[in-house]
Amino acid sequence: MLILLNTYPLITSENLTFRSKQSSLQGSVSVMVTALSGLEELSEENVAGAMTLVEETGISRVLVTDASGRVLYDTRETDGAIGRYAFYTELVQALRGEDVFYTEFSDKAFKSRAASPVIYHSQTIGAVYAYEYDTEQAELLLSLQRNLLTISAVVLVFAGGISVLLSRVLTRRFGVLTDAIRKMREGSYSHRAEVGGHDEISELAAEFNDMADRLQTTEDARRRFVSDASHELKTPLAGIRLLSDSILQTENMDAQTVREFVGDIEQESERLARITENLLRLTRLDSGMLPEAQCVDLSPVMARVVRMLRLVAEEKQVDLSYEIRREGQTLASEDEIHEIIYNLTENAIKYNRPG
Repeated sequence: MLILLNTYPLITSENLTFRSKQSSLQGSVSVMVTALSGLEELSEENVAGAMTLVEETGISRVLVTDASGRVLYDTRETDGAIGRYAFYTELVQALRGEDVFYTEFSDKAFKSRAASPVIYHSQTIGAVYAYEYDTEQAELLLSLQRNLLTISAVVLVFAGGISVLLSRVLTRRFGVLTDAIRKMREGSYSHRAEVGGHDEISELAAEFNDMADRLQTTEDARRRFVSDASHELKTPLAGIRLLSDSILQTENMDAQTVREFVGDIEQESERLARITENLLRLTRLDSGMLPEAQCVDLSPVMARVVRMLRLVAEEKQVDLSYEIRREGQTLASEDEIHEIIYNLTENAIKYNRPG
């Protein structure tokens, strides 16, 4: 970008100067050609006389040649070329009837050349050649170049400073986020990334904090479940261990007592299963993992429960049947409805009289 800012103004200024040089130098040559066009034949005397009528143009050097290229007039005071033949490229082209202009910028100067034919009655009788060596406008262009380089250097330093500042700010903010991630990886779910602002980094930090909140909730539920499970499961497990130890350590225990102890162990096992299921249900409720409610048809649920408990009812000599007088539906979880009906039916069988 800085290269473009440096190059474009310089190229534009140089092109404008070239066009200005072309217009100015060719205009001066045209004036001299007009002054010479009235002469039937060019000679040193009449050319010198005609050129005295031309205003001083400030051109570095002017040559006038005849049709053969011999120099008839030269503004250079020392080492002039009068009487010699000049075969500059521009002069040769002018003697062929062409208007020529060429300029270049080198060695801290604009070097411009222009040549035009002198025509009398449609015949080329000579040519005018002008050379201009301009250091003033070249100095202006060089000054512009130096100013642009200075401005570019200032802009570069300023941009570098801003880049370093922004880099430090971004690095610090990313460092806060990285530190929060590291602490979460180590198990500190309560740590939050404090990143201000309203950009993408702050949005990323907000998403991270939301994730940390969810993980913290999950961790709290896990710890609560472990604590509740340890407390609730201790009693039935202790009872099962006590009963089993009694059976193993008592010699010659009668069959009736063993049966009673085994029955107690079975009851404690059932209690243990119920406690486990309740703990799992509470954990799901605490974490918001509720089963999705749906429209449940009660008839197939009832039929499945009856099939599952029919053998238990026969052992208890209880007649098990059900009747649905009309189609019934409810908005709930099918598993929960099944568990409710199963528990109610099982208790009805267990605590009923034979018959």
